[in-house]
Amino acid sequence: MIFFHKYVYKRFTGFIFILDITTNPEFNQTTVIEDYVSRLANIDIFIHLYRSKRVGLAHKLRQITFNPDRYIIAQGEQVNFFFIITSGQVVVSKKSSSDQEVVLKTLGQGDFFGALPMFFNIPSHVAVKARDPVTCMMMDRQSFQEMVAPELKSMERIAQA
Repeated sequence: MIFFHKYVYKRFTGFIFILDITTNPEFNQTTVIEDYVSRLANIDIFIHLYRSKRVGLAHKLRQITFNPDRYIIAQGEQVNFFFIITSGQVVVSKKSSSDQEVVLKTLGQGDFFGALPMFFNIPSHVAVKARDPVTCMMMDRQSFQEMVAPELKSMERIAQA
């Protein structure tokens, strides 16, 4: 069973689905969580975390799929989710002063986006658009603030020392 996320429906015109592993009996939750934990272990900002912390993070993640050419984050938009790409690619772009879209980079499996605007509570300075069908692990703002932001603050303090 796949559940439809109302916020995403309002934001996008394509069909976007979220797989909620906590309420979906068709999936082995332990296997999915283990997959998420192993993926988190390979992402730069989570490498230093103890396994127990990554398990906690994995329980907060949800899977979401975006259709090609759909904006996941619009430039200037308040960001409410942190995304980790599990398959597909996204294009990160920014509008120039002449209102032309300038591609900054392409992100793929294992890359993440949405962390900085959520960490600093600022609108996104870039747009992120699905290049092809993209599947991501997604964490909401509250979970991010509780679980990830303290780790980023610790890393920031260490870097400044």
